[in-house]
Amino acid sequence: MIEIVLSKVNEKIALTLLNRLLRLILDHNLADYITAKNNTPLTYKDIAHVNAFGLIRGIQFSAFIFQYYGLVLDLLILVLHRASEMAGPPQMPNNFLQYRDAATETRHPIRLYSRYADRLHIHFRFTSDEARDLQRFQTNKHKASPKLGVCTEISTKHPRNFLEYMHIELLGVPHPLEL
Repeated sequence: MIEIVLSKVNEKIALTLLNRLLRLILDHNLADYITAKNNTPLTYKDIAHVNAFGLIRGIQFSAFIFQYYGLVLDLLILVLHRASEMAGPPQMPNNFLQYRDAATETRHPIRLYSRYADRLHIHFRFTSDEARDLQRFQTNKHKASPKLGVCTEISTKHPRNFLEYMHIELLGVPHPLEL
């Protein structure tokens, strides 16, 4: 089980990306209206600020936008194929915490995925070979590297490396720098 906290997600939403994502599910006029509400000048006494990045809390539709953006993040973290396996087909969705069959459940190490606001909980189940590969990966990362120096120890404790390993090594997805 791994717990990940996505820090300040609502402050890091790019409004142009948000507009493109909203246009996929909403009328383009409504998508433009929602992003324009977050791209508004804020004024307090003699200080003025134009928000061009992130959500302004308390504005109309901000809860909907955060949930929709969270869904997009869920799909990016889980990868579309595993997310559709966990949810089931649209004609007959899976029950809560159940898969269509045992083969679908054991095909991938991610068995449970849960997100509450900005906190993720992912439960993994590895075969002995996958666990051994993961241990080798972590021990190789902890070895001292003259190029990275002290930063190696700090960077390996970050959960992103674990998820990066899951997608690259176990799932066979090439690393972006290797392309």
